Amino acid sequence: MAREVFNYESLVVGENVEVIEVLIAASQVISRGDLLVCAVTETFASTSVATEGTPNTVATTTTVARSVADSFSKAAAVANPKDQHAIAAVDITTGAGDTTLKIPVYMRGRFNAAKVGLGGGSSIANNAKVLRGQGIYLVGVQSGEIS
Repeated sequence: MAREVFNYESLVVGENVEVIEVLIAASQVISRGDLLVCAVTETFASTSVATEGTPNTVATTTTVARSVADSFSKAAAVANPKDQHAIAAVDITTGAGDTTLKIPVYMRGRFNAAKVGLGGGSSIANNAKVLRGQGIYLVGVQSGEIS
């Protein structure tokens, strides 16, 4: 006798997933399984100072400033290794003034590659490495019956 196992939309394919709540940016239409991005910006500033007592010697100091966006939005391009990524756990539509809506997202785990909505017409091949480095594994899944 065969029995069927229910897996909600076959998105999550592993048992160990990390779920957290995050802010969603305004004016978004997000479906469960969409890849989300939280932009991280790094700026570099260099300061050069002549070293006293040693001619033609300059000491350079580089400062890095890291800024993280306040909210996640639907990915519009290939995953950038500097940004934070997640997968939407629910559907949501936010209006222009919605700046405080939170939804659950998957931060880590194994997901059905065919059910993840990637940004900007990008492919699994050009996103997998970056996402894997952040603990999001896109895998092929074969559905069927368990006997």
